Amino acid sequence: MANDKEIVLSEKRYQSLLADLHKLINEGRSKAQTAMNRELMTTYWNCGKRIAEETITENGGYGTSIMERLAKELGTDRPTLVRCLWFHRYYPDGAPTDTGLVWSHYRELITLKDEKTREFYEK
Repeated sequence: MANDKEIVLSEKRYQSLLADLHKLINEGRSKAQTAMNRELMTTYWNCGKRIAEETITENGGYGTSIMERLAKELGTDRPTLVRCLWFHRYYPDGAPTDTGLVWSHYRELITLKDEKTREFYEK
């Protein structure tokens, strides 16, 4: 095996190595981000589904107090849990994970009560 001092890369080979490593790292980061976003949306949809199963209502503030308590114990906030619930209600067939949209997009889309308007902005 050659001594480390004997290993030399030409500038051209070094730049090629550097470019290849940049590409690999960026692709890996992109794939990890995509996977994280997909999992986050699935998690929020499942949270919304689970909350919906309890049929918590807003009558008399009951739903509000339960959501506040859940949020506190989960280390999140009530609006996030409410958004999870609406996400599940507006997308009952499951979290849309192949649209190219991420949770921040759906956070905005679920504020649109009109289905046709929401569908327009999804595209």
